[in-house]
Amino acid sequence: MWNLLPLSACFQTSLLFMPTGFFSSFKRLSPSERSEFEIYLTTFFKSRQKEIRAFMFLKDLKQLDEQNLYEHVFGSSPKDGELKPIQNVLSELKKFLLEYLTWNEMRQEPEKGAALTLRLNALRNRGWTEAYVNQVNKSKREQAKPTHKVESMWDVMDKLTVLHHYYYYATDENWTDRVQELTRLLGLSDQFYAISQLKYQCEVVSRGLVLKQSNNNIDAVALMQFVNQLPDQSLLPLRVYSAILEMLTNENEQTFQDLKHILETDLTNKEEQWALLMYLVNFSTRMTNHGRKEYTKIAMDLYQWGLQKELFTLGGFFPVGHFHNIVTIGCRLRAFDKIESLINKYGKLLPLEERESVIVHANALVYFERGNFKQAHEEIKHVDINNIIDSLRIRILLIRIYFELTEHQNNLEYECDNLYQYVGRNKLVGEASKTSARNFVKIMKALIANKSKKVLLKMLDTHQQVFAHPWLSKKINDLK
Repeated sequence: MWNLLPLSACFQTSLLFMPTGFFSSFKRLSPSERSEFEIYLTTFFKSRQKEIRAFMFLKDLKQLDEQNLYEHVFGSSPKDGELKPIQNVLSELKKFLLEYLTWNEMRQEPEKGAALTLRLNALRNRGWTEAYVNQVNKSKREQAKPTHKVESMWDVMDKLTVLHHYYYYATDENWTDRVQELTRLLGLSDQFYAISQLKYQCEVVSRGLVLKQSNNNIDAVALMQFVNQLPDQSLLPLRVYSAILEMLTNENEQTFQDLKHILETDLTNKEEQWALLMYLVNFSTRMTNHGRKEYTKIAMDLYQWGLQKELFTLGGFFPVGHFHNIVTIGCRLRAFDKIESLINKYGKLLPLEERESVIVHANALVYFERGNFKQAHEEIKHVDINNIIDSLRIRILLIRIYFELTEHQNNLEYECDNLYQYVGRNKLVGEASKTSARNFVKIMKALIANKSKKVLLKMLDTHQQVFAHPWLSKKINDLK
């Protein structure tokens, strides 16, 4: 079994669940953006010398040390260890960074999202009527072009924004058919509502499947009735999220194939590509865990497609959960070359605080799956499992290694007890992972105690939610 991830955990993982201070945010910028931000800061904020000194000191650091930064900026040690002044400097730097991102958004996509709204509002608020009306009309013409794709609910919101300005503020004397435009305005509002509700519904259902919870609080029938009465149901996001809902609720494999085709041919918006890819990966994971082994390769192909499109580094870091999943699937398929390529290319993009342990686990798992158990053990010895954020996978792999190495089998029960205690006290481990780990310990202890093959198979059948299920199954079925 590998992990299903809720979409809230999948989507832009590094943005949602990593530290959000200035230092970590700055490090997630691309190299060119970092250089541009430096120019932005030193050009427009020349008088802010404390902030500039702080930035110049920390821009090339790998880890933030507020004590050293304080001494560099203020020329002395903090009194009584009080770091509030340097934290205020970092807070100001973060404001400048957010301002830079807004400025950059205005330059890169002036006809979309907040940039579009800001520009229209700036002209209207200044009373520059002619320039304002010209801009509204220009934006309206841009949206009417055949090349303008509506791929997400935010594209609908952009159309809604422009039409809102056009309807309420335009001064074109030749424009008389306000009833028609108002109808369009209300229709766009309905489309935005429908898409956003479908997205929310899909996330709720997906999370329920991951956490094995019911979704009784959602009236899917009423939602689909609302969607079906829309005059225009051809919008791509409406079709995509309606299909995702069908795939999730009914495990519809034809819909899965249809969505896979849409992903590979119709979508160009990175945000929507990522979201749909995660739904398809999770569906493949569920099907594999139901015994449909062909979906293992399908999941790997989906991950490879996402890697080629550079979807996994949209936030500047590679999500740890997906890195582990790709390694696990690759080992199951014995696609060791793909795993080595993943480690070499993306290992350096893992979050710094987890990078070493994740790479060690990946290398050790490859050695283990190749039957080189001693080398796998040597690899794990490089890290202290008591001093890393998430050592769950390494602990499980270590138990498997000890089982394979005769000279270490005396340590098995001790390590099983350690694992059981670890998941009990570690708040970072989710409930699903805790259950899988505890079931792993139960079956391992029964295996160590030489329980009969019949008993062990029954335990494995009873505890389907368990880590290393294929390995346990093989060990039990190999018994005489």
